[in-house]
Amino acid sequence: MDVDDLWAIADCYCLDLPAKWEHFVITDALPRAMRVFKEAGILATFFLVGRDIEDPECADIFHRVISGGHYIGNHSYSHSLAFRLLTREAIQSEVQKCDTLCREVLGTAPVGFRAPGYGWSNQLIQALTETGYDHDSSLMPSFVGPALRYMDARLTRQAQQEKLHGQNGSVEEQRKPGHTRKSQYPLMSDGLRKLRPFKIGSVTEHPVAVSPVLRLPMQAGVCMSLGQVYFRMQEMLASHAYSGPITFLFHAADFADFSQVPVPFFKQSRFFSSPVEKRMELARLFLEQWQNSIGISDKPWA
Repeated sequence: MDVDDLWAIADCYCLDLPAKWEHFVITDALPRAMRVFKEAGILATFFLVGRDIEDPECADIFHRVISGGHYIGNHSYSHSLAFRLLTREAIQSEVQKCDTLCREVLGTAPVGFRAPGYGWSNQLIQALTETGYDHDSSLMPSFVGPALRYMDARLTRQAQQEKLHGQNGSVEEQRKPGHTRKSQYPLMSDGLRKLRPFKIGSVTEHPVAVSPVLRLPMQAGVCMSLGQVYFRMQEMLASHAYSGPITFLFHAADFADFSQVPVPFFKQSRFFSSPVEKRMELARLFLEQWQNSIGISDKPWA
């Protein structure tokens, strides 16, 4: 699970967000997600952003995640949307700052990393090697990058049009988006890389889940948006045409009740406006299907 908080989602779509809502996803979604995972009898790896660990309320929830037996991964310090474009020194700083917070605040030492926006690069692998990380899960070996960037740009334009029409009339203090430059989603060259885990020096790369043959995203949020037929197609391809571990990716936002957020964009977006109860039901269905078809490891990445 990538734990991208509401401030990170607001940055992605250049939204002005009331400051008191920036940690809404963590406080609202993580207890709900842990409940679903517990019902399914599974453990997960939660990839955390360093600046969220600095918030005491978020840190308290992360301690509960660890107490529940789940593992912690490093998701960078600032969740830069231009992660792939950073220098190796900047990438190493992003890794190290989050790593230090995990150790000093949460008392756990992550050995796995996932870059924001699937920003895999050779520079990242070099930085992880120098920092002593065991594995990475940033690569999405798919050709859908251009389509994802198109949809992202379309949603961003929609959000900006709503701002121009003055639909957000809140007079509360606003948190301005911190990033506009993006390098999100896979490059075409990423689609040529292996689907199975592979070693690069001392680092093992666990690619983000895409289906065999079609190489389409095999993630909870995408499956929730496209429906059960899409999920069953992906699950059947994975169970019959693939051998080896599969990374099925959730985002914390999959479990958040966005109807509470006073920003029109979240009420008008098809995914964010869908009832959280429906998304939880689908999450349970997905986990049950994986358990029935290929099984789920009782030990996530350490």
